[in-house]
Amino acid sequence: MSTGMPPDFRVLDERLTGAFAGLDVSPDFDARLTARVARESERDFAQRLGQARRLEQERYRSARRHRGWRLEFRALLRVFTLETVGAAVLVALAATTLSSPFTAWADGQMPGLADVLRQNATIIWPSLLGIVLGLCPLLLRRRRPHLST
Repeated sequence: MSTGMPPDFRVLDERLTGAFAGLDVSPDFDARLTARVARESERDFAQRLGQARRLEQERYRSARRHRGWRLEFRALLRVFTLETVGAAVLVALAATTLSSPFTAWADGQMPGLADVLRQNATIIWPSLLGIVLGLCPLLLRRRRPHLST
């Protein structure tokens, strides 16, 4: 069974046939390859587009949060005026003035309570002042809803 080829060419021919046995050589190969590349590029484009949309949405949310925080801070700065601080001091003075009748009444109801209130006055009054100053923005928001973000 001689094919007329030297043995070295037969070995090469068998190797090349084995290597390229699954190669597609049909006439519409170019059209199918072009369609496949187009599908893959559309899929990649859709993925990149989806990622870009998600990234832009996250940037938008972050910018809105940052803008909201800045508006809130500006609203708080507008709230802390001399009138607000004066009102808080007035409340603290009124509480101090009313504390002596209250402590006298509380001492009659629960002995020893007046001593506890006097000992902790350095903590109680600044705390009340802080609570009043903290409630001012909430009360102003109720009166002027445009300050809320």
